[in-house]
Amino acid sequence: MKQHRHSEILQAPIERYGALTVEKYITDKEVHLHLGNFYDQAYLMVRMNKGTPVRVTGGDLTQAAGNLYLLSAEQEDVYIEFE
Repeated sequence: MKQHRHSEILQAPIERYGALTVEKYITDKEVHLHLGNFYDQAYLMVRMNKGTPVRVTGGDLTQAAGNLYLLSAEQEDVYIEFE
């Protein structure tokens, strides 16, 4: 029984991330990510091949290594401005 309860606890977050979709729109100064089926929070790895992020709206970026970042999205639309 205990193991079954543990799998129920993990099932909801896994279903949320499994349903998440990502649409990206890139300009010369900004990346706009639209997260479909967004619930309340999502984490994604983002590689910025062009420029350095200077401002994020709708989430937070944490540099993992080089140009690789962990995005903690707090809204379904995230804007990353870069220079």
